[in-house]
Amino acid sequence: MTASLKPQAAPSQRLAWRMIVAILSLTISTALITSGCQIYFAYQSTVSEINHRYYEIEQGSLPSLTTALWTMDDVRIAALLDSLMSVRDIGHLRLQDELGQVREKQKADFVAALSSRSFELYHTEGSERFKVGTLDITMSRSRAEQNLKEIARTTAITTLSILIVSAVMQLLLFHRWISRPLHQVATYMQQMDFNSPSQGLRLERKPGTTPDELDIVVQAIQQMQQRLQYELMQRHLAEQALLKHKDHLELLVEERTRLLEQQTCQLKQQSSELAEQNAELNAYAHTVAHDLKHPLTSLIGFSTLLSQPQIQLQLEQQQSYLLMMKESALKMNDIINSLLQLASIRSEADIRTEVVDMTQCAEEAIKRLGTFAAGRQARIRIEGVLPPAKGHAQWLEEVWVNYVSNAIKYGGSEPVVTIAAQRQGKMIRYWVLDSGPGVIPEKRSELFKAFSNQDTLKPDSHGLGLSIVKRIVTKLQGDVGYEYTGAGSLFWFSLPAA
Repeated sequence: MTASLKPQAAPSQRLAWRMIVAILSLTISTALITSGCQIYFAYQSTVSEINHRYYEIEQGSLPSLTTALWTMDDVRIAALLDSLMSVRDIGHLRLQDELGQVREKQKADFVAALSSRSFELYHTEGSERFKVGTLDITMSRSRAEQNLKEIARTTAITTLSILIVSAVMQLLLFHRWISRPLHQVATYMQQMDFNSPSQGLRLERKPGTTPDELDIVVQAIQQMQQRLQYELMQRHLAEQALLKHKDHLELLVEERTRLLEQQTCQLKQQSSELAEQNAELNAYAHTVAHDLKHPLTSLIGFSTLLSQPQIQLQLEQQQSYLLMMKESALKMNDIINSLLQLASIRSEADIRTEVVDMTQCAEEAIKRLGTFAAGRQARIRIEGVLPPAKGHAQWLEEVWVNYVSNAIKYGGSEPVVTIAAQRQGKMIRYWVLDSGPGVIPEKRSELFKAFSNQDTLKPDSHGLGLSIVKRIVTKLQGDVGYEYTGAGSLFWFSLPAA
């Protein structure tokens, strides 16, 4: 059971004092920012007003001054310059006529310039314009600075006074409504003893005070105290129950350990199966990569031929080569997509199937092996029309490529390869028959095992890729097999009929 907490001395730096420093800092910063913004905008307004004088002078006095310069009326020119100098905010004037004579005027209190502008004076006579002089006007900064100081002083005093009074009032209210009740709550929590009941926490407030958030906090503390006392009692009872059932718990632990060992064995078995599946997928990837060499070779050959400037090809030949390059590229894309789709399936999940035109699928496989078959002088024929079946076209094309390439490779000299099919109930059996000597009987049972070395007549024999064929057909709800007909090897696979 827990012991009561010892009361601690109140901290020397109270929350109220920290709030005083924080609020005063915030109010002063706010006052400075607010005053600065007001002063800035007021100064910009004064500057804009002063600069507007240029427009008024340009519209009012410059036409008269231009006429006086044209007529060389010195008296009128002097009067107009004196009139301009009487305008507020103008500190300096400089007039230069077309003869180079300069007249300047400046106010006695002119110290610094706010802005200056030069006006070219032209007299219009009919369709011609004559320059009669140049007037330079400089505005004084005195009134802008004076207004800036007055606005700054007034704004700063007003803003600081309002914010400081507001901050002091907030601090007094915070100390009265929050700091004192929080100190009372902290004292109560320090003196709380969970082992013995105590009087409830009550805030020192006037009768009739409306409850607020602090009352909710007090109520939550009281509920927490009651809940903790209840939990301590339940913990004591649970400890006693645990001591009584210690032996039973040890038996449960032993049983759980056995279950974990069994699950560990199952996980090891699943890991081994996944490793085997990964190895099969890697073998399939190697086979498909080998098949990609045929269209890739075509692409390289045609592109090299088309890029030779010394070879003049007719337009029809170019279009034919480009069409064959496109077909090779599309075939490569289909093979790669099929590889990615098969590699992503690692479990016994459902596979989306479709009705596959097996005749077209077999013809595509034969077309892919055209160069290879021509090099071996092989003759490949399809007996009749192959019935359609349920499956995946790209995968089944790989099955045909594997069977037919093996038949060409191991069908003897000038091999004859026959492709046919037969319906057997709800299944359709497809096969490839070659004219070779066949697989020796000792190796026939290992044909479709992963990575088995079927050393018959040649080192690589029929074992290349057959394990992948079996995996594809099995996932498509079919089966594979091998038979020796006496006149050659017959590799078959079956699929559900469409």
